[in-house]
Amino acid sequence: MSYAVNDILLATDLGPGSAEALAQGLRFARLFGARLHLLTVLQPSPYTGAFVDDMDREAVARLRGRLIQHTRDELEAQVEACCAAQADAQARSRIASVQVLEGGATQLILDETARLGVGFILLGSHGHSAFGELLLGSIAHKVTVKANVPVLLVPLNR
Repeated sequence: MSYAVNDILLATDLGPGSAEALAQGLRFARLFGARLHLLTVLQPSPYTGAFVDDMDREAVARLRGRLIQHTRDELEAQVEACCAAQADAQARSRIASVQVLEGGATQLILDETARLGVGFILLGSHGHSAFGELLLGSIAHKVTVKANVPVLLVPLNR
């Protein structure tokens, strides 16, 4: 049985260590001759109820749009810096898409995995203890348990 990987999904929170996860993603994309899809998920705004009801809906939409654009710009800047540091001159061309979505991270990562038909998911892992994971939850853990493709975790902050 042959296992081909044409597309890889790298989900990042743009936190400390995300540059290393991106560098790893580019290395795997080169190794497999695959395209790398980048995804950052913004959690829905915690500001609901009276606060949002008192604001103009258009103002809220503009603020959300600016936040998404700022996050996308940050991700693109990280991509450019990482690609410039790569010995591989083709690094930038390996990146097929850059997305910033809003919603539940686990479900959006799984949805994009299916939509893009990726061969595996690459995630950074902060390495919470089992007890910490029980208390805090872990997107990496939830994706690993629910994904129907392999998930590779890159240790961060070690």
